[in-house]
Amino acid sequence: TSELPAKPVQKNQPNTTINTPQTADKTFPVSSIKESQFSDNNSVKSNNANINVSVPESAKPATNTIAAKKTIADGKVPVIKGTTPVNVELTGKTTICKGEEAKLDAKGGTSYLWSTYETTSSITVKPEETTTYSVVITPENGTEIEKQITVTVNECEKLIVPNAFTPGSDRNNLFKIYAQGISNFEIVIMSRQGQQVFISKDVNFSWDGTYKNEQLAAGVYSYIISYKDPNGQPKRKPGSITLIR
Repeated sequence: TSELPAKPVQKNQPNTTINTPQTADKTFPVSSIKESQFSDNNSVKSNNANINVSVPESAKPATNTIAAKKTIADGKVPVIKGTTPVNVELTGKTTICKGEEAKLDAKGGTSYLWSTYETTSSITVKPEETTTYSVVITPENGTEIEKQITVTVNECEKLIVPNAFTPGSDRNNLFKIYAQGISNFEIVIMSRQGQQVFISKDVNFSWDGTYKNEQLAAGVYSYIISYKDPNGQPKRKPGSITLIR
């Protein structure tokens, strides 16, 4: 009886499964797979081994995480199981008037780093001019994702005029206004008899309730404010101010 030839003894090669291997699930970012590892049919090459498991296009960006089951033996061959999308958001008020604040909110991360060096998920900004803010969001998979948002600052029209003041008092002893985004300013204040008692072309004026260095009597005085808005359109604002003594 002829004997069967003895089978050659195979050495353990990398990427081969040997004797009752143990398995473990592991998660790692897609960015750890180089672009060159993707073949034409979207399978992945790792450790010189072709892993003939289809990898969807959504698995390629670093914003996704793939779950890999590795066979723990002399060689470790990862097998693609699927993708878990990572959703991050950056929202907030993108148009404000000069002097206003805007709240910016980032979502989807476990940590945040803003271009303002703040590390909270939400920040409040008050830019003097149009500014772009960025935030690096780090989700659970550890892949850093940068988002940007631009806050546009407009010269909005604002004109705030008080209705009373008290000359000689400790508080509110001058008549002055708050204005923003206007030009070609002028205010004329008149007595009840129609006499002009004060005039100024300075938007930062203040009036102490005097005329020719003489204190005026308490009462109601009328005014007319003329100016141009941010679009260059002329406007007039009539009103009255009460002088209290």
